[in-house]
Amino acid sequence: MEKSRRYLSILLAAIICIGLFPVTGQAYDIGVPGLPSIGVDGEELAAGIYYFYQNKTLVTEGADNSNYHIYYDEEASKLTLNNVTIDGHVLVPGGTTIEIIGTVSIDGGTGIQSTSDGDVTVTGEDSAILTVTTQTEGILIPDEFSGTIELSGGITVTMNCGAYAINNCKEKDGGVKVGGSVNLTSTGSQPAIGTDAGDIMICDQAQIAANSQISTSKGNIYIQDNAVVTVDTAGIAISAGYGDKIEITDAARVTAKGSTGINAFSGSLLVDKKATLCATATGKDTAAISIGLPGDTIPQTVQINGTVDATGFVGIGVNNKDSGIVIDGGTAAINSKLAGLYLRDQTGTASITNGADVSITSEQFGVFMAEGAASPEIENSTITISSGEKAFLRTVPTFGYDVCQRNWAGDSEDTATAVATKDLTNGFAASKYLKVMPAAHTGGTATHTDRAICENCGQAYGELAHEFSSAWTSDASGHWHACTCGAKADAAAHTPGAAATGTTPQTCTVCGYVIAPATGGHQGGGSGGGGNHVVISFDTNGGDDIKNINKNFGSSLDLSDYTPMRDGYIFQGWYLDQEMTKPADDVKLTNDTKIYAKWEWDNPFGDISKEEWFYSTVEFVYTSDLMKGTDIGQFSPNSSTTRGQIAAILWRLAGSPDASGGDFADVASETYYAEAVRWADSEGIVNGYGNDLFGPDDPITREQFAVMLYNYAGKPAAPNEDLAFRDWEQGSDYAQDALRWAVSEGIISGKPGNILDPRGQATRAQVAVMLQRFLEK
Repeated sequence: MEKSRRYLSILLAAIICIGLFPVTGQAYDIGVPGLPSIGVDGEELAAGIYYFYQNKTLVTEGADNSNYHIYYDEEASKLTLNNVTIDGHVLVPGGTTIEIIGTVSIDGGTGIQSTSDGDVTVTGEDSAILTVTTQTEGILIPDEFSGTIELSGGITVTMNCGAYAINNCKEKDGGVKVGGSVNLTSTGSQPAIGTDAGDIMICDQAQIAANSQISTSKGNIYIQDNAVVTVDTAGIAISAGYGDKIEITDAARVTAKGSTGINAFSGSLLVDKKATLCATATGKDTAAISIGLPGDTIPQTVQINGTVDATGFVGIGVNNKDSGIVIDGGTAAINSKLAGLYLRDQTGTASITNGADVSITSEQFGVFMAEGAASPEIENSTITISSGEKAFLRTVPTFGYDVCQRNWAGDSEDTATAVATKDLTNGFAASKYLKVMPAAHTGGTATHTDRAICENCGQAYGELAHEFSSAWTSDASGHWHACTCGAKADAAAHTPGAAATGTTPQTCTVCGYVIAPATGGHQGGGSGGGGNHVVISFDTNGGDDIKNINKNFGSSLDLSDYTPMRDGYIFQGWYLDQEMTKPADDVKLTNDTKIYAKWEWDNPFGDISKEEWFYSTVEFVYTSDLMKGTDIGQFSPNSSTTRGQIAAILWRLAGSPDASGGDFADVASETYYAEAVRWADSEGIVNGYGNDLFGPDDPITREQFAVMLYNYAGKPAAPNEDLAFRDWEQGSDYAQDALRWAVSEGIISGKPGNILDPRGQATRAQVAVMLQRFLEK
């Protein structure tokens, strides 16, 4: 049987993919006449018999259930190897589970090999150790049999093999699964894990360290849950076959170093939101991350929603038609010689969207696209390119930002200067250094008739700037504040005061307009004042107290002499009503009067303006001591919020109680959020990832935040129906009740395009809005 090895070679001139898979012969012992279906080193095992293995011979004398090396339970289809060193192969029928107890070594032509159809499972407790040293395969299902090879439990496995460490040769449905908390180390020169047609799945808390390839000819590769995979080899580190895919999801972490780091060839590659991929290409002309072969017509995609670090001649390369690179909310740090992003075919596309953060350092080009290719799309994201020649070759990107963007360009970061968005030209994309990031509108002056014009992008923003007089304008129909342009504000009918007396007219209690003149004859003091005096009282609305004062009836009071103080706020004047619609620049004292102080938040953040949709919300969370800035003068509304920060916010909201929860391995006791995480764990508000990990510095997703608020609220009843968002099914199962509740309560709303984006990162602005909505329910 033959397997072909493929490797990516991206040539400087043409950047093409070529190569074949490696060859492995049949197993060392396949085809030898007289081999048993279940046996050790050529000797057949009888079911229900306890054996010692001594001097390459099976011995029954003295062996029993408390003292033995080998035992086969045919009814349970289980072979037990107990603290034994075997100088030869182990043959098992398909469907057998091999349980490792203590320390077991296998040293032979082939290690473990199936002799009929069915799965082969190797398992053991955390203390179990299996070492396999062979001339050919370590664990093998030959091509004439079907089944899956599985490593499970908590076993530690070390394999040093002349051929594949784990090899499933079946042309159909022959896969490999490594799960549980298995710790697998492979030191052989040929692939550590290989299949002809089946999928490779590495899951749970499994850990794999290999100095040879993980590959499948025609299957998919799934690395998920909390699995950790490290491959450091001279060839391709990780590769999938024709038309198949590689998916790194959940909180999986992958390090792939080789001539090419990771290659899905004619399949797609996904790095999901909490997953991490570090890929390094050591080949002369190769890519760290690659898909496609020149001439392939099946559309495929490299999609990055998580975190990627790529180093190579090319960072991320796509060779086939109608395929592309999508960085959607993810983070990518790329170091390259030729190009950070490379698309060989003119039908290739590239997009960086949804708050992604991409940094490219390249000796030549940042983004290299084929002649005639569509422009890369950059939307609501940050991209930084430092190149030796041009940031973008043969194409000019299109930018789309919901609000505004800031731009810098030059020969280097040190010499780069700001470029207004309205002044961007095609030459901007050809700069050696450039940076583009989301920003708020800035500058410009609003007038009575026109909104302010952003000095950066040239778009109108904000509200009109009427200059309404603080004094009332009135006639018989009512009163209003007038702007010099004729616009009116606060227009209302008069509010009649006390009926006219002999000396006092009836006036509007709001503006002072005389509704009815005095009737003649003095009737005493003003209404409500008592005698010839009236009382003025001050409601400072959180400012320092001002004592009531008595004034003569009919006199005036200059309110400029009464200015309260309040930390964090700027005094905006006195008003006659609690709704702050009726300014009281001075008061005509005809009644006892209460006046109210109006305040404006003294915004400490330079990156937050009144025009932002979340301005009042940031004021709320800041003044409520729920959220602070990220740096001096910075709130960073578009930055992510970590799980540790959310735990700290909810802890403070609960009054910073003492904690009795357990400790997570990745939560240091000296961190500001340590006590909060312990409390949240003890109250059932948060859960870790498993394996004693919490991920305090991981960006929190919208669904994770919904779950934490839901748990904090005591898990109230939620609607039992699917939400109407088109991406509802992309949410995690554990978060469904929380999301239904949060949407029904108006705490979480959708995004443009009728999407909920449950696994998208929650920005600090979004977190602030959801907190305020939650607390005001």
